Amino acid sequence: MFYRRGLIETWGRGMLKIANLMQEAGLKPPELRVADGAVTLAFKLALEKSSEKSSEKSSEKSSEKSSEKILQHLRQQPTASASVLAATLGISPRAVEKQIATLKKIGILRRVGAAKGGHWEVTP
Repeated sequence: MFYRRGLIETWGRGMLKIANLMQEAGLKPPELRVADGAVTLAFKLALEKSSEKSSEKSSEKSSEKSSEKILQHLRQQPTASASVLAATLGISPRAVEKQIATLKKIGILRRVGAAKGGHWEVTP
């Protein structure tokens, strides 16, 4: 019915795609359940607290490294824009903007002048 109404592209591939993607990600495949005339997929996503903590720690460390790289680059090129920093450091412009906002908030970085024509000042 969904296929004939144009609500799905092909018939019966969604569950296979989900199962394959979960297996590729190292997760258990979904469990197919049939009960009371309904078919459901049950996903078991086991998250360990230690893995959550380690991912938080690793993201904190990478943020610290990014901040240091941004500061180091701005000491050498104080007129660099967020997009230039992103391209140089290999991170997204949004990540650079977040790091700059944090550095400004804690008082390590300060913008002098206008957005165009101004420069960054790194405080010791």
